Amino acid sequence: MRRLLMMLGLCVLVLSLFPVALSERCHPQDKKVLLRFKRELNNPYFLASWDPKEDCCDWYCVKCDDRNNRIYTIFLRSDEPDPNVTGQIPPSVGDLPYLQGLSFHNLPNLVGPIQPTIAKLHKLTGIFFSNTGISGPIPEFLAQIKTLQYIELSSNRLSGPIPSSLSQLPNLISLQLDRNKLTGRIPASFGSFKKPGPDLILSHNQLSGPIPASLGNLDPDRIDLSRNNFVGDASFLFGSKKKTRVLDLSRNAFSFDLSRLTFPKETLTWLDISHNNIYGSIPMALTKVRYFQQLNFSFNPGLKGQIPQGDIDDSSSCLTSRALLAKDASKHTNPQSKTLPSLLLTINHFASAMEFHCLALFFSLIVILMAAQAALPPEVYWERMLPNTPIPKVIRDFSKLDGAKEISSQEKFPYFYTYGIKKKELQDGFPYFYTYGIKKKELQDGVREISSQEKFPYFYGYGIKKNELEDGVREISSQDSFVSIDGVKKNQFQDDSKEIPAQDETTYDPQSKENAVLRGIGPVANHHHHDHSKPSLFFLEEGLRRGTKLDVQFPKRKIVTPLLPREITEHLPFSSEKINEILEILSVKPDSKNAENVEETLKICEEPAMNGEEKHCATSVESMVDFVTSKLGNNAHVTSTEIESKSQKFIVKDGVKILAEEEIIACHPMNYPYVVFYCHKISNSTAHFIPLEGEDGTRVKAVAVCHKDTSEWDPNNIAFQVLKVKPGTGSVCHFFPDGHLIWYAK
Repeated sequence: MRRLLMMLGLCVLVLSLFPVALSERCHPQDKKVLLRFKRELNNPYFLASWDPKEDCCDWYCVKCDDRNNRIYTIFLRSDEPDPNVTGQIPPSVGDLPYLQGLSFHNLPNLVGPIQPTIAKLHKLTGIFFSNTGISGPIPEFLAQIKTLQYIELSSNRLSGPIPSSLSQLPNLISLQLDRNKLTGRIPASFGSFKKPGPDLILSHNQLSGPIPASLGNLDPDRIDLSRNNFVGDASFLFGSKKKTRVLDLSRNAFSFDLSRLTFPKETLTWLDISHNNIYGSIPMALTKVRYFQQLNFSFNPGLKGQIPQGDIDDSSSCLTSRALLAKDASKHTNPQSKTLPSLLLTINHFASAMEFHCLALFFSLIVILMAAQAALPPEVYWERMLPNTPIPKVIRDFSKLDGAKEISSQEKFPYFYTYGIKKKELQDGFPYFYTYGIKKKELQDGVREISSQEKFPYFYGYGIKKNELEDGVREISSQDSFVSIDGVKKNQFQDDSKEIPAQDETTYDPQSKENAVLRGIGPVANHHHHDHSKPSLFFLEEGLRRGTKLDVQFPKRKIVTPLLPREITEHLPFSSEKINEILEILSVKPDSKNAENVEETLKICEEPAMNGEEKHCATSVESMVDFVTSKLGNNAHVTSTEIESKSQKFIVKDGVKILAEEEIIACHPMNYPYVVFYCHKISNSTAHFIPLEGEDGTRVKAVAVCHKDTSEWDPNNIAFQVLKVKPGTGSVCHFFPDGHLIWYAK
């Protein structure tokens, strides 16, 4: 027995001498390479968590494979341009044999060529280099990495031709080379890609010549050849059996007969052939395409003839052109010539014969009309007003309408601001907004039934339903009523005559001192009991410390709502005084719940600002940029939460940064058929960037605001109930969900 005890004691002693070796998950060779990688980048603060005393599987910007503890992803991505990462891509990156993903984003001082040692990474599936200073040619050695699925090299300084050898990659899904200085032609070998072929995103380069006819053999999801110098035929990219969803050929010199083309009915959502030499007439086949979100024929002098008449499904929610194009035509007159553009005259002449299959198509045709006046594109306006601020992903997503691909062939009308919705029926002009993860719903004149089992996260909503707000999760029964959130008055849910029980009422007077909370930021009072074990967007300031565990639920957004340029929105009424005209244009029944949503959104925008608040409802990107620059100047920066995660517990990682103090503007998406942001300047607050890691290893780049002074907040504010604190006792913080923007001066 004594010998056994001595042996056990010796084992304990030995184990205590080597705690790191036993607890370390990261492979020692990978850790050695990563530390060399860090030194080769001049030890940026960006990689402060790469502490040799800690397990490299816990470091920020890397991911470990749980099966073999090898590093399989490196992602150095910043929400804003980070000048602290300097030098070239470290050669040591080629010494991580299990690396599958390599990502650099918003690192302008990362320069030099694409590192040749990358060719050693035979498990690599994706390289993602964007908004960097990387230059030189696209290397031929990429064709040696047969596992590559994604080559995304947008917004760099790459030059020279596109290597024809890339067509030898058998698994390529996406080839994104836009916004570089590439020259030459598209290789003819690209037609030999395995069908359907990779997405071809080649816009904003200096590519030229005719495109190879062999591209007609492919059928990728997206083709964007815009803003190059291409000439000749591109008709082989079209066809009734194609599955391509987005096709952008704009701002080239393509020349082909549009009238001879056919189009897929179910898949095509985005077609832009503007600023070319395309001729002929608009074919009848276009009227059969069901889910257009963007359709632009402008600046093709050879296009002539009538707008074809299309059939319309009486059961679907559509809008006839009579509701719009027959309006006051003088608004669209060219201010220089005092005459209507010829295309607009043609469309107005045949307006009574043309019908549209969805509201989004109507907006797109207005884009066509206004484009004839050579309006400055929103992205150009942004770059002119905010030269040091890249356009954030949120705005790019709204612009590209990426959510349109979620629309199934059974859907009659695209949802706006839908979150994971799979089944929907519409019998009104546009659907409900801000619906998060709801699985079952029937829309009957704007009313949906939600079972008591359905849950979706609490959000800084406008006109959303309430019953029990439970730390970010609500249970909703079919008897629930609308609740006033952020100044929106309550509406009855199904029976307008039904009284809401007194104990269920939640009222909000925006002029009341006790409710002097910033709209969309300080949630209003709620008198229900809360289960504090549920996920929440709220936390106290000490939650900013490294290692803090937060139970967070981030709603994930899907976008189908059009983001319109100012040249369009300024011609659309946006006032309560013109509510009837708005409802007519949007094809909304005046007595429907959707009409109430429109009216309430207008009312919120027209309410006077609260004490200390500066507010603005931006109906376009240009309008938002003007408001922000008037308050913060032309060096304003913008950020938002980047979320690709389910609800779970998160740990705060190294790298928490204060983005701004005092000079902060928050912009929140509103309930409207096109994108409207409610923007307001926040006082007595700080904005933070918070890197989080979930239980499943998912990394989240979160943005949060901490309010220093809550003394005038309603004591029944949900934040106090969630955090179990009283007004004025400390800072109250909350994360910004996906889709909301924080602007700050820097």
